[in-house]
Amino acid sequence: MPDFELPRRAPDGRIYLTTDQAAAAMQVSKSTISVWKSNGLITPLEGSPPRRPLYDYEQLKDAERDMRRKLIEDGHEYWAQRRPGLRKRKSEAA
Repeated sequence: MPDFELPRRAPDGRIYLTTDQAAAAMQVSKSTISVWKSNGLITPLEGSPPRRPLYDYEQLKDAERDMRRKLIEDGHEYWAQRRPGLRKRKSEAA
């Protein structure tokens, strides 16, 4: 589990995250969240501000699972083992 504390559940029982929170929770970049949105894997909460959309945490987890499955189907098992969007640390790259 990432070093990120999820916000409390909304009255409807779901957890909603901003783009920054979603990226931190899923351990991906903000641009990965944007790609998932562009590809229709996630949709912002209806009524959330366009410049600060909110995403359902369960939908984010489903999107990550779907991306892993697609990577495996396309023969990229190595990349499916890593979290999409994660980069090597500078110390690991050397």
